[in-house]
Amino acid sequence: MEIQMKTAELREAIRLINRFSDWGYLQCSDQDVLQKLAKTFKDLESAVGALYATIEENWPDLIWRADNA
Repeated sequence: MEIQMKTAELREAIRLINRFSDWGYLQCSDQDVLQKLAKTFKDLESAVGALYATIEENWPDLIWRADNA
């Protein structure tokens, strides 16, 4: 659940960065930095999504390992 909340926060941050950029509120250098930040957020969102999918797929095995550790 926490991963989904963080992913939603990342999506909102990307949306806001893109909106401010589109509205022209950012200086050129600010736009460059924020575009790189938005790309980093998108990459992170993708990685978190992949991690979440892997956890869901392997959940029974992870529980078994934790119980038998």
